[in-house]
Amino acid sequence: MRRFVSVLAALALFPLGAAAQTKIAPFSLPSARMAALGGPHAAAASGLDAIFENPAGFVSEKTEFSAASLVLNPSGPIFDIVGMLVSGGDPLADLTALFDDNGRLYMQTDILGPLAFGYAGKGLGFGLFNRTLMTLDASSLLSVRYAVSEEFLLAGGYAYRFTPERQADTRRWRNAQGLHPVHGGGQQITLRGSRPCFRPDGPARQSLHDDVGHRLGPWRHLVI
Repeated sequence: MRRFVSVLAALALFPLGAAAQTKIAPFSLPSARMAALGGPHAAAASGLDAIFENPAGFVSEKTEFSAASLVLNPSGPIFDIVGMLVSGGDPLADLTALFDDNGRLYMQTDILGPLAFGYAGKGLGFGLFNRTLMTLDASSLLSVRYAVSEEFLLAGGYAYRFTPERQADTRRWRNAQGLHPVHGGGQQITLRGSRPCFRPDGPARQSLHDDVGHRLGPWRHLVI
């Protein structure tokens, strides 16, 4: 009896172990703004979108705060199915018309929210979000695979801008490089064999700007 129970327990835990070894895809959230700009990485991300694209966008002086949000990102003939249900016809009879030329039907619903608590601005950004993903893949009316997952993400980052400065005496630099002042007391100078350029007659400041960000992204993945 004990051996029988042990075998049943092993068989029950085997799928859980296999699921735990499944590689989890990177966490990404549906965003209406990013979709309008051409998708992720197609344009400069700022505000809350920078949490998942480029944390260096937190350095902006403009701040954004979100308490809740609901974003729907459907794929496939979802609205056609909704129209069939609303029209009151026979859904099973009309469903075959939705299959493609290869006899397959694929649709997915990606929902962000309602949990979407976040803050971004002045170098700091963090957020807590949830995402619901429902997928249906049918090769025929008798062969249907579906998956429902719920994801939670706590992400945050910090960005800062550093500006190293260097002072230089343009007179000494000008003499060292063989620059000759023309037309107005050294305000316009030129290098031998080159076109004229403007340089201030006095100390000049040079600066280098760089944005650095760090993203922390632990996530949990639950598949039903």
